[in-house]
Amino acid sequence: MKRKSVIYSLTVALFASMCITLTGCTDDLEASLPYVTIAVETGTALALKKQSAATKKDVYNISAALRSLSNGQIPTVAALNNAIATYTTDAGAAAIGKIVADTYAKYYSKLSGNAKTADDLLEALAQGIENGASQSS
Repeated sequence: MKRKSVIYSLTVALFASMCITLTGCTDDLEASLPYVTIAVETGTALALKKQSAATKKDVYNISAALRSLSNGQIPTVAALNNAIATYTTDAGAAAIGKIVADTYAKYYSKLSGNAKTADDLLEALAQGIENGASQSS
């Protein structure tokens, strides 16, 4: 059981480093969105290997939480964290949600009042989660 926890922790750390590395390639948020999706997709797929059905379901719930915030407004990082916490009950999914929220936080200051870009970022994150979750089945 301890080995599984260590492997999971390493996978989540890899996910975080991929998000930082890939999404840090450019200061242009719109140009970074494909990298955001790829990083989240790959990290989610890796993190979900051999996880429970509850974890996988909750990961899909994270994408629903992100889309619930896509309403033409720019959600704060706190609002994003609250939405993820509301939609998740599984600790494994919550860890993935934390990394997704941290990725959003990295770009929050670059949104510069642009609600469309915020919606595009939330969609890139949600799509990455769903793509990664579908690969882990």
